Amino acid sequence: RIFLLLVGDVISFAIALIVMLIVDTRTTPGASLLSLYIPAFSIPLLLALVSFYVADLYDIRRSIPAPRTIGRFVVGIVLFSILTVIFFYLFPRFGITPKLNLVVFALTLLACMLLWRRLFFFLFAQTFARTILFIGEDPEITELTEELRIHRHVGTSVGILKDINSYNPSSHQEDLIVLSRR
Repeated sequence: RIFLLLVGDVISFAIALIVMLIVDTRTTPGASLLSLYIPAFSIPLLLALVSFYVADLYDIRRSIPAPRTIGRFVVGIVLFSILTVIFFYLFPRFGITPKLNLVVFALTLLACMLLWRRLFFFLFAQTFARTILFIGEDPEITELTEELRIHRHVGTSVGILKDINSYNPSSHQEDLIVLSRR
């Protein structure tokens, strides 16, 4: 799942780069323009990934679309933008001086990444969910069940079966995880 988050972020980065070039040139960027900007933005891509890692955005629990997560994205984008400005001014050989372009890029990147994370949350909270069945009655089981229900993005749905005698394994899904406390 973390690898998928990373792939989505790289795709978001590429989309933001293309949008920035379209806004800057007011036309679809050609191969010559892309060949200039792709190498120039490869190091900022690494800076972005490090910034997002520092902002703790590759923790699966951060894929939930909540205001706190959006705040972390803003912090990651601001950190990335500062590092990128420093990079382009320290290494002017690319001939790129980020001004309004970087603002367009950062806002597009933020929008793309938030959309990607919402999609990721939707896919893993519902589509790829695995079922965990707890057998027994215990305060710890109840607490863990509630935590898993709150954090659906972990990709689980849960159930509690209080009596082991009423459990019929053949009536459940193939990928059911059964946990019992004895």
